[in-house]
Amino acid sequence: MKLLLLSDLHLLGTKDHYLDNIIKELIEENSPDIVVISGDIHETSKKMLINPFKHLSRVCLGVKTIFTLGNHEFFYRDIEQVHKEHNSFYRPEKYDVHCLDLLGHYDIKHVRFLGNVLWYDGSMSTLPVQNLYDWGAWMDRTIGVNKHFDYFVECRKCCKQIEESIKSTPEGMTKIMVTHCVPHSDLNGHMFKVDSPYNAYSGVADYLEYLSEYDMQVDYSISGHTHKRVMGKEIAGVKCINIGNDSHQFEYHILEV
Repeated sequence: MKLLLLSDLHLLGTKDHYLDNIIKELIEENSPDIVVISGDIHETSKKMLINPFKHLSRVCLGVKTIFTLGNHEFFYRDIEQVHKEHNSFYRPEKYDVHCLDLLGHYDIKHVRFLGNVLWYDGSMSTLPVQNLYDWGAWMDRTIGVNKHFDYFVECRKCCKQIEESIKSTPEGMTKIMVTHCVPHSDLNGHMFKVDSPYNAYSGVADYLEYLSEYDMQVDYSISGHTHKRVMGKEIAGVKCINIGNDSHQFEYHILEV
């Protein structure tokens, strides 16, 4: 099974023809069986509401697509509101596009895809007393219009969903965990900047080790979010890929499983 791995597209609406064409060309050149996108697909705004299933079906040329939400999909919205909006657009009988945040997992032959945005829990903080709402440049402060955004609580909800999907996986299936934020500090290319305010909001510092310790190990970890490419890492027996896509250089990866 050939996978085309993408992340952090940050598409500006449904007419971002430059990126649309890059993705179409990648699909035509590589003929993947599945496209996997680890979050931050569309830029949200106060006014614009996008049907990601319809758009991705068109951009990915009808190839089966599996994606997670990223923090950018939640700007100016509540967590529940974003899930409700995506649920209202989900038409698997029409578009072969599937969101792990809504489903928990998606099985194809011998492979189970599982995951979600995996909100950060602050465990990678390198600065004392970091506070999301004191950091004016960070747009995540706009999440939770009508309800306070408690990222630690939301992170635990994500972990619970992931763990339930792992535990229910039939024996012998390959488990591919797809998250937006990183599940280990070694996958955060910003960690070398010990004074970076970004680190605390990059993911969960030791989640892969936690899963392994409690016999919930996955085979692959696919992530994004940090815009720093990290390849070839094996952590707690898990093969890890941070796509690392950035506006300065378009990144992708082909994975055979």
